[in-house]
Amino acid sequence: MKNNFFFRAMLVMALAFAMAVTGCSNNNNNNRYTDYLDTLGLSTANPTAATLSPFGLETSEFNQIRDASGGGFRGWAIDELDGEGGEFVVMALIMAWTGRSLASFNYVADALEYILGEEIERFVEDGVHIAWGRDYSLIFHPSRIQEDGYFVSAGTMIVLIFPPNGEY
Repeated sequence: MKNNFFFRAMLVMALAFAMAVTGCSNNNNNNRYTDYLDTLGLSTANPTAATLSPFGLETSEFNQIRDASGGGFRGWAIDELDGEGGEFVVMALIMAWTGRSLASFNYVADALEYILGEEIERFVEDGVHIAWGRDYSLIFHPSRIQEDGYFVSAGTMIVLIFPPNGEY
């Protein structure tokens, strides 16, 4: 039952993020908006094995996921994500790319499926492409969106990788 709750929690987080940013206006005034990726504290340095271990990844696997998109890698970060209503907190490895295409999304989704050994489900919600498995969510924004002072550029792709079975 614990795994089922964690699985549903991940889905809720992925959908909440996708829905939160898709119901926005699409004007092009960048002066009033901050790039959402700039708020994540992304690093372009290679993560250590100790950093990746809690997420069930080795350095070579991280590199395979990073390189699967064919370029545009903005960086990675580890962050706490609060659940709906602050009921739970989960750590996530965040990886982000810009200037990507639907083909890049599919390459990264395939790499995640292979490396993490999970079957994935892919779907589109309000124009946002989502692929998710038990321990990750991949989100691709094919068009620019903005809301509440933040924007996500067209072609932005973000993956959230969670510790296996919700353990950190």
